[in-house]
Amino acid sequence: MHIGTVKYIDYETEWLPERYSFNPFLHKRKSFEHERELRAIIQKFPTKGDEIDLTQEIFDIGAYINVDLYTLIEKIFISPTAPKWFNDVVKSIVNKYDLEKEVIQSSLAEGPVY
Repeated sequence: MHIGTVKYIDYETEWLPERYSFNPFLHKRKSFEHERELRAIIQKFPTKGDEIDLTQEIFDIGAYINVDLYTLIEKIFISPTAPKWFNDVVKSIVNKYDLEKEVIQSSLAEGPVY
């Protein structure tokens, strides 16, 4: 498993670093820099007996990992362009699962405060 912060780059002027297979998963466009993401990646190799078998192709759809959502989630931000009904749906899901986290519609689309 690898846990790392996402690096935000301008793909037109910056080069995605090579030599590390997780780099495509740890880089995003600069316009998402406000997200300040942390990602956890699990890499599972195909095996034959006790050895890694790179002749096999395996593409799993993912892995279920138990996490503590109260630790993992600080606040829930919704897109500034999302309609009110979407905000209501998110809040109802948060309530349904007793998450007790603040749901905030992002104000990024609003004009700046001078």
